[in-house]
Amino acid sequence: MLLLLGSAVRAAYAFPVHKYVPDADSLNMGLRALAVLNGDLVVFFSGAQIGALEAYLHAAAFSIFGVSREAISLAPLLVGCATLVVFYLFIKEVFGSRVAELSLLFLALPSPAYLAWTYMPNSYPETVFLSVATLWLSARMGVRGFDRWSALGLGLSAGLGWWNSPLTLAATVPAVLWLLKVRPESRRISFWRLPAAGFLVGALPWIAYNVRYRFPSIFQVVRPVGEGNAIGAAAGKLLGENVPQLAIGMDPFGGGAALNDVQRLVRIPAAIVFFAAAALLVLRAVKGDRRIREGILLLGLVAAVTAGLFVFSSSGTFPGPTVRYVLPLAFVFAAALGLATDFVGRRNRLAMLAVTVPVLAFNLSGYYWPWTEQRLEWRKNRERDAQVLRFLDANGVSWICGEYWTVYPFNFLSRGRLKAAPYESQFDFYGIGISLPKGRVALVSTGSGIEEWADRAGVNGFPSSVGPGYVVLLPRRNPPADSPQRIYARLMVAARIR
Repeated sequence: MLLLLGSAVRAAYAFPVHKYVPDADSLNMGLRALAVLNGDLVVFFSGAQIGALEAYLHAAAFSIFGVSREAISLAPLLVGCATLVVFYLFIKEVFGSRVAELSLLFLALPSPAYLAWTYMPNSYPETVFLSVATLWLSARMGVRGFDRWSALGLGLSAGLGWWNSPLTLAATVPAVLWLLKVRPESRRISFWRLPAAGFLVGALPWIAYNVRYRFPSIFQVVRPVGEGNAIGAAAGKLLGENVPQLAIGMDPFGGGAALNDVQRLVRIPAAIVFFAAAALLVLRAVKGDRRIREGILLLGLVAAVTAGLFVFSSSGTFPGPTVRYVLPLAFVFAAALGLATDFVGRRNRLAMLAVTVPVLAFNLSGYYWPWTEQRLEWRKNRERDAQVLRFLDANGVSWICGEYWTVYPFNFLSRGRLKAAPYESQFDFYGIGISLPKGRVALVSTGSGIEEWADRAGVNGFPSSVGPGYVVLLPRRNPPADSPQRIYARLMVAARIR
């Protein structure tokens, strides 16, 4: 029942389809999938850091259902549902069936932040899935002893995770350390032969690419903060922003949303529940039986490594919402709440409501349900994009230029027919601006000043309002006399000085 409930919530997030808040970043994975369908062996999402594993799932969906927003929503949905199953198996291994069921309740109906960052096609669904799969298989061997399939699966999951995202180290490192602690036989090299083989298979795309191109991923992944002040600021951001956001936060995308009436009512009780669950976790780590202590040790390692990755890497210095960089903590939170609910319930079943109701009420009231104002606006945004695309097609436009967040999604939405180059060259992740086609051009903006920008670039034209929020400028001479590359270069320079 809980699995069905969690799956239904995730389906309600995915459908009806809409424009994502970070739409350009999310649809870029669709661009990678289109490259896969064109025969490219795509390894990375962008640069050489985040793997393109999800792109292959989208490519399969596109092959069956066609290229659309609906199809690109399927992989995150299915992977999110699979994560619930594996999380249940993980907690069942370390704490038993009852705690697993109670913990699953808090991941099936997770915090708004966790759900918001794991329903989009942005690699985070696969990151959390592979993280919990690694934890489950390590727990299985830690509890039951070595078996070949679990050992091979552990390595494969860790290898795929390493390719997919460095964030999976928040599960891989704890899994290895925990096994070394609880299984003495794991201190022999022979124990790790099958996991190592599985890891090599899973990480093969990462290994092959980096051997070929002299390990660029190492220089992108290993970027320490370096300065004490930066480390302190990152630690402050972790404890003062990300942990509260992942537990009882309302505004996953940093838009300044206010708490609703239900959340204002239950937020303090929910916070008290989290503090009590954390205190109980510490207490039982000291005074619990061996199984409880070992399970809490694994959770503690996950929390410590997740925090360390955030504080001591450049992730902690990034602007904007960074709660997505600590998503593995959601497993710790759910398990801690499950243990607390079990502890209270064994003494007074009615008292279980004091644990579950505030947290779940807060979560449920903070979701972007299909009927909420935000979701309705996002659906309108999708229609506005479709209206702009129809306008561009009707005017025979071959390529467009504008701000990254405004124009880059049209590369995917047009199925690659239209080339959309951002005037911020650092955000042209796939070199669209390098290979612009000859033909008609348009400037696209969601703000003011498009005529001034065009004038500075020497591309005078006629602006048109295309649906609410968009302005499209078509040059008077279209196609222009200059080459697309020269026009694009002038547009980039003009955008920097406005």
